[in-house]
Amino acid sequence: ANLALCDARQLSLSLQTEDDLGSALRHYDRKRRHHLGFYQFASRWLTYFFQSNAGALGWVRNLVFPLFMRIGPLRRQGIRTMAGLKRGIVRRSLPPPRA
Repeated sequence: ANLALCDARQLSLSLQTEDDLGSALRHYDRKRRHHLGFYQFASRWLTYFFQSNAGALGWVRNLVFPLFMRIGPLRRQGIRTMAGLKRGIVRRSLPPPRA
């Protein structure tokens, strides 16, 4: 849901700043590509831990993920990921939206 909100915001901005629909969609694509690429990458690799029939992967997930959430920097990265703010493993996250 958070990514859909980011998509909607960027599409709105692209439509406001570009002269025609084709240009606006290309602008939108350029702006969203890296952000969405990270989530595609993460989903591709984490799917095995959540939707596999291999019991060992579930065991590893159940052991490792709770440990990560106890380590401050990893917890913050996890929260940014779930909030839809991450743009890559080492790229800076998007700033949180202002109230």
